Amino acid sequence: NMKKLLIILLALFTTATFAQEEQQAKQILLSSVSLIQKSPLQTKFQLSYFNPRSADENITKEGTLVISGRKFVVKMADVETFFNGKTQWVFVKENNEVTITEPTLKELREINPLLLISDCTRTHRLAFEDQSAADKAFWHICLYPLDKAADYFQIKIKIAKKDKYPRSIDIFQKNGDKIKFFSTAYTVLKSLPDNKFVFDVKTNPNVEVNDLR
Repeated sequence: NMKKLLIILLALFTTATFAQEEQQAKQILLSSVSLIQKSPLQTKFQLSYFNPRSADENITKEGTLVISGRKFVVKMADVETFFNGKTQWVFVKENNEVTITEPTLKELREINPLLLISDCTRTHRLAFEDQSAADKAFWHICLYPLDKAADYFQIKIKIAKKDKYPRSIDIFQKNGDKIKFFSTAYTVLKSLPDNKFVFDVKTNPNVEVNDLR
């Protein structure tokens, strides 16, 4: 009957709309990833951790991030992290101690949230988030992990339409915690030498080295 036909047509239209929307969100993310990987970049950022069960555990730190492809350097007041594509050095200033590891991709994503969006189009369902009229200068994209074992249930990425760089990444964990990465404007750098992404023990002769590789 006509009513049943209308329901089927509505379902097909809704499915097609969602598919088109997801494809558009995917293209925006891929464009942003391509831009990040194209040239070395530097940005200042705030990294915040929120625990709704204990306000004492809410922490916000500021730092700088230099990224070139999958290589990066993260520098904050108390700790510096270097990753050259294979090996990671974490230097804790207070203890004058550096720990050397070969981290997994999951571990790297926890340190450098920008890596989250590199592979997300294959591992997440994407959708646009409704936004207010006052925030039209950004795309708001929600990601939902296809892996049910993931320790988070949603990621929200805010991408500036002006330059296509991500401005914020919010990670909502299943235990109720939230991690927020907020970035200011990006600066494109000239090509960087590989030693930029390596912790130089020679310049820190008294540092204690924990090699866990």
